[in-house]
Amino acid sequence: MQHRELCFMLNWYLQVEVDQAKKASTPTNFFSIRLGAFRRHLQSSELGAAALEEMARQKVFMERLSRLQKYLREMQVNRQKKISKLREALSDGGEYHILAKFPEPMALPLDPNVIVTGIIPGTRTSGRCCFSLTLTHSLTHSLSLSLSLAY
Repeated sequence: MQHRELCFMLNWYLQVEVDQAKKASTPTNFFSIRLGAFRRHLQSSELGAAALEEMARQKVFMERLSRLQKYLREMQVNRQKKISKLREALSDGGEYHILAKFPEPMALPLDPNVIVTGIIPGTRTSGRCCFSLTLTHSLTHSLSLSLSLAY
């Protein structure tokens, strides 16, 4: 696996195409076949197999993040209450506490050069319909990224 970034990008491109075709009830054969072949090829090497494991963790992360967004979007409360509920959901013992600190660092799905360790609810809000979450950038860096979730 010489081009790690390209492998992650191709995986996510194919995965999104397969998922969108399923949602639209259209045939997924073309992208499903390509995704299966790509993953079988990766499985043939030790580095590729490790990348597949990380891609599986990324998929679980994205599914949980999507459920969290839906949970917040469906609440019929004001913005401050949603932010409070977000903090509560990410706190120890909260429903989404696993997103607050990952068991091991993981590459950000669409930028595998960025290693994230968890989600910290942002202290600032922006715009009328969204607020910020901060993704910590790795164990050794103090940089952070902002991700806005619309609700």
